[in-house]
Amino acid sequence: MFQTSNLKFISCSNNQITTLNLSSNTALEVVRVSDNNLTSLNLKNGNNGNIVGLSARDNDDLFC
Repeated sequence: MFQTSNLKFISCSNNQITTLNLSSNTALEVVRVSDNNLTSLNLKNGNNGNIVGLSARDNDDLFC
């Protein structure tokens, strides 16, 4: 889990990440995690209304 209360933008596309827990990052506004091997992405931070950009395409095993 990557944790910082001030993190507003994260971009970790084009890696081989399989799980990512961003639930402790309440200031998140932009999340870019495309082209990984994600099977789990946790964005449940209690403040998802702040997220204005989300890109998680091309993670074939990631489902809602």
